[in-house]
Amino acid sequence: LSEAPEHVELALEFLDAARGHEALQREEAGYDRIMFHYARGLAHFALAAAGRASNPATELRDNTLTQEDSYLLCMAMARAGQTAEAKRELAKVSARKNPAAFDPWTFYSPVRARAIELLATLEVDPRGARVTALTGELFKAMKPNGSWYSTQDNAWCVTAVGRGQALNPPGEKPMKGEIKAGDASPATFSLEGTKVSTHVATLDAPAVLKRP
Repeated sequence: LSEAPEHVELALEFLDAARGHEALQREEAGYDRIMFHYARGLAHFALAAAGRASNPATELRDNTLTQEDSYLLCMAMARAGQTAEAKRELAKVSARKNPAAFDPWTFYSPVRARAIELLATLEVDPRGARVTALTGELFKAMKPNGSWYSTQDNAWCVTAVGRGQALNPPGEKPMKGEIKAGDASPATFSLEGTKVSTHVATLDAPAVLKRP
């Protein structure tokens, strides 16, 4: 998107023109309205990331926005240099609503919302306690195969976690440990900066359940 910001500007102009369209005002157009606001938030962030002018603060006056939409707009404000204002707006976002669960029509999910919240928080307070908490939530939500629920979740989570690690790289102080699985011989692992030494251990599940 940042490589072709003029296309995003055209898209935002189209969405501006569509704002008052009767199709969006109908009661049964709930999904359209959700996607409408999501697209606008994403467009504002893409323009801010490309150094193009937009006015995300005005969008935040709309009290029908979800938390997710608001996080995107806060990201746009911060990226446009309005960090202090974005931080103030970010503190108000929790008062807005989000859908309760995964929505197959809009691809909303609580995991995606948390990832976008993490990205927004990284823009205004990259070393704050909230960053640690949100990162932990995303890792807890990860499935055993290393992915999340949907491709939308995967894309946003990988982006958010990667951004967090880039802004908060591991320290250079070496960390070492030892792992012992069942009757197997102990093995060591270490972490030093970005150099990682790992050891894969196969656990005896019944034994672990008896003696965690």
